[in-house]
Amino acid sequence: YRHTELSVPSMLNLEYVQNLPGSHSPESTNTSGMVELLKDSRLRRELECLGYATVAIETGVVWSEWRDADYFISREAGVLYRLQFAGGLTRFESLLLRTTIARALFDLTTRVGVPPDALANDPVDVHRERILFEFEQLKTIPELPGPKLVFAHILSPHPPMVFGPNGEHVDAATFETDAGGQQSGSPLLRAYANQVHYLNSQLLEVVSAILAKSASPPVIIIQGDHGWADRNAEDKLSILNVYHFPDEDYSALYPTITPVNSFRIVLNQYLGGSFELLQDVSYFSTEEAVFRFEVVPN
Repeated sequence: YRHTELSVPSMLNLEYVQNLPGSHSPESTNTSGMVELLKDSRLRRELECLGYATVAIETGVVWSEWRDADYFISREAGVLYRLQFAGGLTRFESLLLRTTIARALFDLTTRVGVPPDALANDPVDVHRERILFEFEQLKTIPELPGPKLVFAHILSPHPPMVFGPNGEHVDAATFETDAGGQQSGSPLLRAYANQVHYLNSQLLEVVSAILAKSASPPVIIIQGDHGWADRNAEDKLSILNVYHFPDEDYSALYPTITPVNSFRIVLNQYLGGSFELLQDVSYFSTEEAVFRFEVVPN
């Protein structure tokens, strides 16, 4: 699916959203039911019944967070940070807050021990810091005891572009008036490629740390929930979908697999499941008609 609110629930519930409970008629634009199935999924229930703990990291979007996980890892630092977390400030609002009468509130937060930056940091900096935080925390999670289901939803290389090819800061304002947009060779597309380059290096470090520290060899799945470029349906539905199996038996995988079958295979291969594989289909829909699907050949 082209929308996170559909693709992640589909993957975690081992089923196409058209077959999941909730309101998803072609006329509906309400994805709240799907969001609930992201947090309370079949995969999570199956593994919790088998004694798995759940681990989740803050994502930056409240609706994709498993705040009721056994271990919820967050940088949260009090009420003012939660205010920002719920909606966030624009860069203009952040600057205004630092330079107007609201500065009195800013100073008060300092006196009572709440970090001012928790309220008025540049949202782009907050986004960058959160992604780095997620990567660092993923390296430590193997130290938690027992079997665990770990969910990390990292909102990058999704815009804004905040990393250069070596992790350096990028001025997001550079691309806000980029006339070339997502066309080949545009500055925005080059910035996207640079960001992917840096994130790849961080992902490799995370995977190496997880493999080195895990008491039991883990299953690791790294996938995009949708493509970034919006030039056509193929762009929007093309994703990275990578598997690491501890016994290196990949015979159940095949080139045309879609994420709806990922955990059907994992549960069958490692936990005695008996799930039949579904037909691999991709569905495109627009922002205006989320549940009006067009089948895109796999």
